[in-house]
Amino acid sequence: YINVTGGFISSHTGKDAINITGSNFTIIRNVTINGSKTCINISANSENTSFFYNELYNCSVYVRSWNAKNYFNTSVNGVGQGNYYQNIRGVAIYDSDGDNYGDTGIGYPYNASTAGGNWTGFGADYGPIGAGSDSSIPTWSQTPENITLQYGSALNYTVNASDNDAIDSYSVNDTANFTMNRSTGQLENSTLLALQVYYISLSVNDSSGNNLSANITVNVTSALGPNITLLWPENNSVNYSSASAQFIFLANEIGALEVDVCSLIVNGTTYNTSIDAAKGVNATVWNNLPNGNYFWNITCNNTLGLENTSSASIFSINISGGQAPIMGNLSCAGANGIYRNCTTFTYGETIAGINASCSDE
Repeated sequence: YINVTGGFISSHTGKDAINITGSNFTIIRNVTINGSKTCINISANSENTSFFYNELYNCSVYVRSWNAKNYFNTSVNGVGQGNYYQNIRGVAIYDSDGDNYGDTGIGYPYNASTAGGNWTGFGADYGPIGAGSDSSIPTWSQTPENITLQYGSALNYTVNASDNDAIDSYSVNDTANFTMNRSTGQLENSTLLALQVYYISLSVNDSSGNNLSANITVNVTSALGPNITLLWPENNSVNYSSASAQFIFLANEIGALEVDVCSLIVNGTTYNTSIDAAKGVNATVWNNLPNGNYFWNITCNNTLGLENTSSASIFSINISGGQAPIMGNLSCAGANGIYRNCTTFTYGETIAGINASCSDE
């Protein structure tokens, strides 16, 4: 048992200033140590050494400890209080509360893993004296960018930052619509995002309380036009008994979007450009069609002006003796997606303000 309090110890070139061998429960405190090789060397057969409130200068290695049961700071009210190392301002250890004892940073505690530190072996100092405060803010690894998100899709966006201290946490200001993983910086939506632009702020804090923020937008949009399903006539169907064709399709949108206008295209020619598809199922009736093959499809736009065109479907009219080349057309909409029967009409008839038309071929 050795108790050394106060004093000055120095060594010659190539010598250890303090060398503890085969001694347990040694206490060394308030000593200024100036050496050229090792300030304090503790052998493997020495343990329970207490080493604190000392000042270490000009040593190639400040501490060399070959036993894990040695201690390099005392504790006062739960605060580690250790030793002063000449290079303390050159390592990433900082004093976050202004008490002159290091308590944070990627180099904390001062030990063999501290980059730039001069420590070999076991043990650590959890309260190195003289650590400075950290005033450097984190930096983005890549500056956060504005996001465009397809309506109904899940948001998954990650930001990264680095710091001379340690990153403590990431956060987002709009917690009603978004969540952010505090550790990884992963941003996700917590609700179904509406079709609008969200203005949000992403922040990162280091362990010294320095903050960095970036403002970005999340633009939720629809990149596609309405969904279109052709219902009737069925593809590759042949009508042997009637010269009438009832074109039925379903057009709908997602979320707050609405179908604005749809067009019927038959054999490459567009008809009925005023079809209102806002309520779902729609139908157009043509009468007295000549025998032949008919290719048809539907094009619809939504309220954002985005267009979508269905795939083409084909049907045939094949009635013995043929039919007169007279056409009539009528459009109507079902309510809430339920089809409502449409009244057919023939040449010269007007129904609900919609005029029939005909042509000779």
